[in-house]
Amino acid sequence: VDGAWDMFHCGHVALLRNAKALGDLLIVGVHADAVVNQHRASNYPIMNMQERVLSVLGCRYVDDVLLDAPWQVTREMIATLRISVVVRGTICDTDVRDADDPHNIPKEMGIQVELDSE
Repeated sequence: VDGAWDMFHCGHVALLRNAKALGDLLIVGVHADAVVNQHRASNYPIMNMQERVLSVLGCRYVDDVLLDAPWQVTREMIATLRISVVVRGTICDTDVRDADDPHNIPKEMGIQVELDSE
């Protein structure tokens, strides 16, 4: 599962708990500040990447963090990290269109799971 994880809150924890239940190891991608700002605009992220990474690492369900996670999930990344499931929540802070969906490849591969955001 990847994201900005800005202003880490109980909804994030719930998503990570549910994602962890889908496998043995949960790797969480944290996007760089510039990537978050490019897709959210305005003054985001509020917290810098180091603060966001520490928040994610402090969650008991997270096994590892991918720093500066790419916006697009690629076949190479899936193969290199031996990813079997790519998770996304139902709440997305950006306007993602089908053609620009960063999870197009996991969808094509049939390994994307969408979990209800709380």
